[in-house]
Amino acid sequence: MAGVHVGCYELFAPEPIRTISDLKGRRVGIPQAPGSSGHMLLAVMAAQIGLDPHADIDWITTPAGDLLEVFAERKVDAFLGFPPEPQELRARRIGRVILNTATDKPWSQYFCCIAFGHRDFVRASGRDQALPAGHPQARRPLRHRAGMGGATAGRCRFRRTL
Repeated sequence: MAGVHVGCYELFAPEPIRTISDLKGRRVGIPQAPGSSGHMLLAVMAAQIGLDPHADIDWITTPAGDLLEVFAERKVDAFLGFPPEPQELRARRIGRVILNTATDKPWSQYFCCIAFGHRDFVRASGRDQALPAGHPQARRPLRHRAGMGGATAGRCRFRRTL
């Protein structure tokens, strides 16, 4: 299997938020539609560190798609940006990066966009071999991993639209 590229998303937040675990009970703005790659990627990250992305994070989106300005006005506590948004936030000195999927391990080791696989390989394996054998999700099919695909993607609802 091969991926298109690794990270391009950056998670911005003001003090005192320093880590993904600090997002518990916070409002997190994502510019893409519910179920988008950015939303699912951050949901998986939250699940990997023990948060319940369905209950612990208040996902926020706006109909106008102006979340960068909503973050700048501190109406959301964190903002998952995709280029050119991170560059604009840096230029305006708004917030700070708490996660960069291009450089921060282990997230920089995963593909955040599209992964391609030969049909025969995917059907034959169907399991995530990248996780250690003792990991609780190591034997679960890829489509059933935390917040990804199937019925679980639909359960990660947005609680509010600003």
